[in-house]
Amino acid sequence: KITAARCMLDAAPPTFLNDPRIARLRKVLAQPTLRVSQKRDSDRTLDYQWIRDHRQEYRGRWVALQEGRLLAAAASLRRLLEELKPLCLERAPLIHHIQ
Repeated sequence: KITAARCMLDAAPPTFLNDPRIARLRKVLAQPTLRVSQKRDSDRTLDYQWIRDHRQEYRGRWVALQEGRLLAAAASLRRLLEELKPLCLERAPLIHHIQ
């Protein structure tokens, strides 16, 4: 459906292209662009291993992990974020909902 919408916009007469609503639609429906960043994220290998090892214990809960350590766990994302606030972490933890 998105492809069809893009085709319709591409086929629109040039007089329509000046309409701000059409310009907005063209921007929203434009093909996504890929940008490669030189910035490296943290190695999350230990965090993903923790999830594999503790999946059953924390099923249905939100967890925050850093370097394979559980920082907090909660039933809701909101509650998890509240529990993380006082920790004053230097870098963002991995936040994951275990299903």
